[in-house]
This record gives sequence, C-alpha cells and structure tokens, in this order.
Amino acid sequence: MWRSLEKEKKIEKFSSSLRTLGRYGENMSEDQKMIYDMAREELTSTLEIDVFFENKIKEIKLSMRERGRKGDYDLYREIYFATMRHIPHPGIVRVLGEFLNDDEDRPPPLEPGQDYVDSPANNIMAAVALGQMLEKPPVPKEPMIYSHDDVETWKLWYAQVKAGTRGFQFKGDSTVHYLTKPKETGRPPVEESRVTSAPPPIREQKNEPPAKAEVPAERPFPLVPTLIASALLLLSAGWLIVSKRRTALRGFP
Repeated sequence: MWRSLEKEKKIEKFSSSLRTLGRYGENMSEDQKMIYDMAREELTSTLEIDVFFENKIKEIKLSMRERGRKGDYDLYREIYFATMRHIPHPGIVRVLGEFLNDDEDRPPPLEPGQDYVDSPANNIMAAVALGQMLEKPPVPKEPMIYSHDDVETWKLWYAQVKAGTRGFQFKGDSTVHYLTKPKETGRPPVEESRVTSAPPPIREQKNEPPAKAEVPAERPFPLVPTLIASALLLLSAGWLIVSKRRTALRGFP
C-alpha cells in the first residue's frame, strides 16, 4: 500500500509542475524549462502512467459524479486531461483515444443570459489534449475550439491508430509511434505511403570470367605483443631463480 501512495504522491508532484510551467509555453526561462523537462521525463518513464490516469478519471466519475459532487468531478477530470497532454507516452495516446467515445457528460445548451460555460464532455477534453500534443493532427484548427464534429474526425483517426495502420508523432519528436505493430496489409502505413527514393537501376549482365580470388597478404608478426610476452617470460625466469636461491639459503629441501 505504501508503495502505491508513494507513487501517487510522486505523480501528483510532477503533474503539478507540468501544468504550472506548461502554461508559459515558449516563454519559460531556462530554469523553468529544466524543471519542466525533468518532470515530463519522470512521468513518461513511470511504469503504467497511462493506466494511472485512466483509472483516476474512472474512479472520480464513480466517487464524485454519482454522489452529486459534479463540481469536484469536473475540476479533477480537467486537471487530469490537462496533465496528460504534457506526457509524450504512447499509452497516454491510447487512453485519450478511448475517451473519445465518452460523451456522457456533455453539458446542456447554453441558456439565454448564461455567463458561464460548463465543463465539456470527456471526449472533447481528450480531443483537445491530443491536438495539443501531436504533430499533424487530423483537425487543423485550434484545439480549444474543437466541436463534437471535430471529435468524430478524431475517432476516425484513432480507429486507424488502434488498428495499427497509422502512426503518430509527438510535437518536437520525429519518431513515429504505433500502438500496435503495423499489420501486413500489402501496403505501407499511412505516414510511409510516399515514395522516398527511386529504385536502383537494373544493370545488364555480361558474360565475364569470374574474378580471381585475392590471396590475403601475410601480416607481419605483431612486434609489441611479442616484446611484452618476452619481457614477462624473462621476469618469470628471474623470479624463479631468485626464489630457488632463497630457498637454498634457508635450508629448505
């Protein structure tokens, strides 16, 4: 139990740093960027970090929302989704992709004169996080203004990712990640469908006599190892002679 609590405290600590410093974006100072990178690396390397956030959102949905504490539920799920967008981990993409289907908490339409906005459904929050963390998102618009129609586009994207026919890249990273191993479909994945180079030209075969095998030249005997071995041999012989003389002087047989 203590290990679980220790792990949770660690995650909460680094998550807070990510959310706080992440708001500065490119305006972070060098010290802030160092702390931000360290926190992100720690969370990315944490075992089953994706399962942690997935379970947390499901737990608060049961413990808060269903007991009438929707305000607390909205607060915490916003925190968790806002944290996940800073963690470049393929498992986090899986969690966000699965939440694209969760529109249970869709807020009611705005009423006339309403001066506040309810928290969006989980599928909107998941799409926003994906749009903020990935290169070349399928919806080329500001993530903070995503609509439910945009979520449908993200669902189609995630279906390809989940099937292993499409990869994805995190911002600032050229590595293409896959949730599952690309399937053998007879054609390359989506990102690799373009021809990058021409095939090599076919050379005409000529009837030429086979080339003669080259006899490797004799290598000179290594001089340095030989000198070292000779020196060690002389030292051993000298030590043996001295040892026998000392034994004779002491009267041992």
